[in-house]
Amino acid sequence: PVAGDYEVRLSVANGNCTAADTVILTVTGGPGPIFPEFVTDRDSVCLGAPVLFTQVQDTNVVRYNWQFGEGAVPGSSNTAGPHSVIYSTPGQKTATLTVSNGVIEQSFSRTIFVSSPASAAFTATGATNAIPATI
Repeated sequence: PVAGDYEVRLSVANGNCTAADTVILTVTGGPGPIFPEFVTDRDSVCLGAPVLFTQVQDTNVVRYNWQFGEGAVPGSSNTAGPHSVIYSTPGQKTATLTVSNGVIEQSFSRTIFVSSPASAAFTATGATNAIPATI
């Protein structure tokens, strides 16, 4: 219900006898809606590179519970953020934010893919006495 004063009326009957009472009920409203959605600055990252997690809206939120997934450093947080997270293991990670307004809790999850770092190596064959070569 919307905050305000509401008249509540009770009427009862027993045969020919009736009684009624009216009271004013004041509704002050609850703690308000919450939205646990968050964004990241990237959906995929190389192992060891940071991912920034930012909550979209923190109106009415009184409690935060971030779980950043397996291999995350930090692994969790109970503050609004934003949070910079580095993953120590490759693979698909699920990060979840649960928020509460003191009455209800809601959660939102997002998937991040962490790739193993690339490696480059080559072997030179042939004569190396002409390096640098002129072409």
